[in-house]
Amino acid sequence: MRWGTAALLVFSGLAVLVIVAGLILGDGSAVAFGVAKLLGLLLWLIGIACFYSDRQSEAAAARRSSQNAIQPAQDVETDINRVVKEVGKYDPHKEVADAVRRGDKLEAIKIWRDATGVNLRDALKFVEEVERRTGRG
Repeated sequence: MRWGTAALLVFSGLAVLVIVAGLILGDGSAVAFGVAKLLGLLLWLIGIACFYSDRQSEAAAARRSSQNAIQPAQDVETDINRVVKEVGKYDPHKEVADAVRRGDKLEAIKIWRDATGVNLRDALKFVEEVERRTGRG
C-alpha cells in the first residue's frame, strides 16, 4: 500500500473518530458537534492532500523513468543512422525498390517505415506510388 493511500485511510478514520467523539462528548451541544465536524473535515482533507501528493510524485517518477529509458535508445538509433548514411552503405530507396521488384510489398513498407519513421498509412502510400511508377502495382 502506498503511503498516500495509508495516510488517507488513517486521516479518514481519525475524522470519523473526532466527529463521533464530538457527538458523544458534546452532550448534544451544537457548538461542540460543529467544532468536531470541522476538525473531522480538516483531518479528512489532510488525508486527501497526502493521497493526491503521493499520486503526483508517483506519476512524476514514472515520467522521469520513461524519459530516461527512451532517450538513450533514440540517441543510439540516430547515431547509427547517421554513421550508416555517412558511410553510404544504406539507401532505403534502393531497398524499397528491390522489395517492390520482388513483389514483397510488406517488406517494402517495413523498410520505408524503419528508414524514415513515417506512419503505416504514409509508408503504404509511398510504396504504392513506387509500384505505380515502376509498373509493378
